[in-house]
This record gives sequence, structure tokens and C-alpha cells, in this order.
Amino acid sequence: MSSHHDNSVLHTAVPSSTSNQQQQQQQQQSTSIATLLCDFFEIFTYSILHMRLVYPQTLFTLKRFHNIPVYVAAHPRLQAYVASNIRALIPFIAAASVRRLDVVLVDRLDSNREIERYVCEFEVETTSAQTTQTSATSAADIARQLSLFVAKLKACESMLGPAPSTRARQLSFELQAHADRADAGSDVWVEDEHALLCAYQPADASTTQVVPVKAMERPGVKVRMRCEHKR
Repeated sequence: MSSHHDNSVLHTAVPSSTSNQQQQQQQQQSTSIATLLCDFFEIFTYSILHMRLVYPQTLFTLKRFHNIPVYVAAHPRLQAYVASNIRALIPFIAAASVRRLDVVLVDRLDSNREIERYVCEFEVETTSAQTTQTSATSAADIARQLSLFVAKLKACESMLGPAPSTRARQLSFELQAHADRADAGSDVWVEDEHALLCAYQPADASTTQVVPVKAMERPGVKVRMRCEHKR
């Protein structure tokens, strides 16, 4: 009886160990994807600030992000502000507690009135069913796909019109993290390189121009970006 009891204990311990190992693998995978997203969010933010003339062009320097030329902040205080706020989101993104990041341009001379909003929605898969598939997708491939968002954002600049920075305005920006997508459940994820399809329609459509930028879906992660320009 004693031998049978010991075997039973060992038999029940194996699934528990396997379950813990799978859970750790899931957490590591989610954290890895969240880190890649935050690397991209920093570049995404700097690209908007440079493209829309929120700060003087001299405060940026040209670098490469996975072979895509990008502008990044050269000023230490701007670097520290953006990096610290975005890096703080990694555990929340990994846990699927944060699913959207907005870069909002506001006019400080007009009570911080919103001028433009750049919306990046994302979903990080946290279930064990996706762990193997996600592992098969290299981090390099996800990072390369994210870099294409920056290139597409620049290509969409002509659709936005001239940069909103003028002498009559004093632009600033805000980083806003959201727990859910604004249109959760109302549409499907579409990846269309040519038409830039996006089903989202804002509540104030008469005063807001929506410019879809790009969407992608890979095992374990989905990302979609759009710009909302106030008319």
C-alpha cells in the first residue's frame, strides 16, 4: 500500500509541474511580445512628434528601426519621459490589461483642445492554446512587421494635410493607455496593405477625419493603427 501511495503522489505531481511550466512559458511569451510592442510604441511616438512638428526638428536624430529610417528623440528629457511612461506598460500589456495606446496632440493655447489622435490598438494572446504558435513566430518577424507601421504612417501624412503646428498654436502631446478598444466587438480585424480598410467610425464623424494606417495579425498578437484628425 505504501508503494502504491507513493506512485500516486508522483503521478499527480507531474501534471502540476507541466502546468506550471506551461504557465511560465505563456508569461514569458506575453512579456516578450509586450516588450516588442513597447519598442515600437517609442518609435511610433517619436515619429508623430517629428512628423507633425510638435518639437523643433533639431531635437531628433535619424536612426534605423529594422532597416526602416526613423526619427528618434535626441533630447534626454524627451527620451526619458517617453521611455519611462511606455516601459511602465509592459506588465499590463503582457497581462492584456492594456489594449490600446493613444498619442494625442493638443493645443495648449486653446485649453488643451485635441487636434489629432493617433490610435494604436493591440491584442496580446495570453492563452495556452496560442503558446506553441507564438513561439513559432520569430520576434524578428513581429518586429519587422511593426516597423512597417512607421513607414505606412509617413505615407499617410499627405492624407492628414499640413502639420498642425503654427504660430497660432502651441502643440503638446499626451500618452493615453486604455484597457479596451473603443470599438471592441463592433468589427473584425482586417489586414489590407492596399485599401487600408478600417471599419471604425467615430461618434463625432462629422467633425473627425479618420485615416486608417495599417493592421497586422500574427500568431499571438494583433495590431491596428489609425489617425483621428479634428476638422
